[in-house]
Amino acid sequence: MFLSNRYTGIITKLILKKILNQTKINSLKILDKQINQIYDDYNNTYINERSIEIPFCKHLIKEKIANIKNPKILEIGNTLIHYEGSEKISRKILDKYEIYPEVINEDIVEYSPNEKFDLIFSISTLEHVGSDYGEKNQQEKFMDAINRSVDLLKNKGFFIVTLPLFYRQAVDNYVFGNESFNEKYFLIRENFNNDWKLSNEDEVINKKDYLGYNKNYPCANSIFIGVIEKN
Repeated sequence: MFLSNRYTGIITKLILKKILNQTKINSLKILDKQINQIYDDYNNTYINERSIEIPFCKHLIKEKIANIKNPKILEIGNTLIHYEGSEKISRKILDKYEIYPEVINEDIVEYSPNEKFDLIFSISTLEHVGSDYGEKNQQEKFMDAINRSVDLLKNKGFFIVTLPLFYRQAVDNYVFGNESFNEKYFLIRENFNNDWKLSNEDEVINKKDYLGYNKNYPCANSIFIGVIEKN
């Protein structure tokens, strides 16, 4: 008796969850802070980079806005809403394609609000600009999106971005050797159990052949998280 694709997928997911032992909380120590990975069904988070970049990004956001009263925040890409739970961050959300309540469906490159922001963040979204979703071969548009994001900040505002490495050349060219970041974090996936470790730029470059996107494990095998403070 053959199972339908739907039930085969469900069984595969249950097996993966059992293997990964979701009751165990993996964590990463960064600057004396313990960042706990998350395990979620949405977008198969239990088996990919979202498990660490979501809590890491939330930590950075809270840190940067801690002393700002009523901060104005913009998220590029409707990502965090799927993982927030009860800890919601008040913000505007910009996403060109995803139809969702209160999401602004505009292109970041063309977005012209009548305000500047204290903090702008984007979680594994900008790597698609000018490359995916019908925008093939617009290589310069990725940098246009980055520059527009920083331009929308107030003076002393923060731009937080997470990007998969070895997914697209334009991203790698932007990240490696870029001294414009105030903070740079490189993370490497260590095993099938989706454990991640804090690394450095040299190690990531030296292990490029091993850390390619979808190379050994699903999705990103190395990610970059950067912070720019606008002067």
